[in-house]
Amino acid sequence: MKRIKLFLAASLFAFTSNAQDSTSQSLTSKIEWSGFADIYFSWTDAGMNPAENLYFNHTSRDQVSLNMGMIKASYEGTDFRANFGLMAGSYVQNNLSHEPAAFRNIWEANLGYKIRDGLWIDAGVFASHLGFESAISTQNLTLTRSLVAENSPYYLSGVNLSYEANEKWTFLLNLSNGWQVMQKNNNALAGGTQIQFKPTSNLTFNYSTFFGDEFDFTGQTSFRLFNNFYAQLDAGDNFHAILGFDYGIQNSADWMGGALILAYDLNDKLSVAGRGEFFRDELGNVLSYASETLSGSLNLDVHLTDKLDFRIEGKWYERSPLIATTLFNQDGLMVFGSLAAEF
Repeated sequence: MKRIKLFLAASLFAFTSNAQDSTSQSLTSKIEWSGFADIYFSWTDAGMNPAENLYFNHTSRDQVSLNMGMIKASYEGTDFRANFGLMAGSYVQNNLSHEPAAFRNIWEANLGYKIRDGLWIDAGVFASHLGFESAISTQNLTLTRSLVAENSPYYLSGVNLSYEANEKWTFLLNLSNGWQVMQKNNNALAGGTQIQFKPTSNLTFNYSTFFGDEFDFTGQTSFRLFNNFYAQLDAGDNFHAILGFDYGIQNSADWMGGALILAYDLNDKLSVAGRGEFFRDELGNVLSYASETLSGSLNLDVHLTDKLDFRIEGKWYERSPLIATTLFNQDGLMVFGSLAAEF
């Protein structure tokens, strides 16, 4: 751990060697450290792993495993910011297996410059502007991620131009290397947008896009257009709801998915949540084969401390091929248990 911290601090120092702050504090004293670890166990009655090109988190079965462990260093001055983080775990093995080996353990690596108040330009590897769920499970209402989150980018590599107009409106333009890649895999760059509206402090509406040439079900590149919508409500101190819908089209074939998540905090120590969802890929543009999946889950959270959570989730799913193949319907029950800390 000490060696990792020294490496991260050295990286941030290299990034910020020319940055000056009006205070007399040293750069290293301004670096903020954060971390996350998710240890889990999962079981399925199907006696199989249904995770191939469908689930990328909590995919190990009948064993205790690390879904993700992460440590991150952040710096923010008056007009400059930087983030650098490393990660490991089964999430990394599944979701970044297509990346060059040197990039697979990068959680985040970006630099930002404030052009004017509210207007920033950031470059590097950063969390995707698509979707309502994070790879950090404790930041989500349910232990496992929704199907729409699992099958859209968790991260992008490129440049973001973001503008916070006021407390209600935020806008973003993105230029990236492509659909969840750090190293470009074709000759074209991709674009994206985000519009977020918060009419009140507890209600958020979001519309995000991605567009660019990507590999399709034929193995060739063609134009992909992806749309992400969601609304999030935090009513009072204990009721939370998210309604999300994704729609993409490529090579005259579309895919779509939706999720409704409801959560309620019983008290300071206990929370419950439920989710209903579907995902349909007409010809297999983002999945391994054309299929439709229905799923429902129930979640119980025990907040052991303000930084440590114990979570249990039961999930039912049914996956059906949409075209004649040698594959059969998959259905079953999965149970997950997690001990996770965010600090």
